[in-house]
Order: sequence, then structure tokens, then C-alpha cells
Amino acid sequence: MAPRPLHEIVEAGWAKALAPVADRIAAMGDFLRAEIAAGRTYLPAGDKVLRAFQQPFDDVRVLIVGQDPYPTPGHPVGLSFAVAPDVKPLPKSLINIFT
Repeated sequence: MAPRPLHEIVEAGWAKALAPVADRIAAMGDFLRAEIAAGRTYLPAGDKVLRAFQQPFDDVRVLIVGQDPYPTPGHPVGLSFAVAPDVKPLPKSLINIFT
């Protein structure tokens, strides 16, 4: 799969904000494509990587940077501190945030 330009992957406002690091983001994409080519997988799924940057940049008031640490397939959704609504039981790390 050929790399896609950043403006095709993220919302326009984010593409502008992330432009100074676009080369690093492209390098991460190259790494993930190499993992797939080598028969390895990664989480979250490729269509969920950079998911947070699909929201309009101008609508964002607070940005909490974290990682998507859930190692179980089906759990990572591309947003830190989030899982799909049907995930049961919730990961303990997520429960700790709300209790």
C-alpha cells in the first residue's frame, strides 16, 4: 500500500498543525506497513491509527496525549482511554479513570 499524504489521513486543521512533523508521521506509517509486510500485526487496526485527528481541529479545546495500551484485539479503537461500547469487562486501566 502506498503512503497517503497527511491531508488525506487527518482533518485539514490537524494536517496544518502537524505539518512540521509530517515526515515523522510518514516514517511511522512506513514502519507499520513494513510490519504488515513482514507478517506481523499491530494495534489499533490501521484504519484507527490517527483516529483522534479526524475531529475538527478548531473544535478541540483540550488535548490529552496518551497511548492506546490495550493489547487485546477488538479493544483498541484509536483513541486513548477508550474502548468499543461492547467491550466487557472494561480494561482495569480504564476503570481506574472512572472510579
